[in-house]
Amino acid sequence: FRISQDQIVDQLTKGFDFGLALGGGYEIQDLGLLFGMRYNVGIANLSKQDNVDFSLSTFQISVGYFFN
Repeated sequence: FRISQDQIVDQLTKGFDFGLALGGGYEIQDLGLLFGMRYNVGIANLSKQDNVDFSLSTFQISVGYFFN
């Protein structure tokens, strides 16, 4: 769901997107480290115009630390 926009974005795009995500992670328990990667591919057409199709896709990398 879109929570904020300016007037041009509101006129040209839809406010809802959906997609699929695929990813994984790795944990090193001795050091308390977490690593992760994820790819999100957008399925919905976000354009309000009939002759334009576009969607959003993202690649994410994460690093974390956990406390015992």
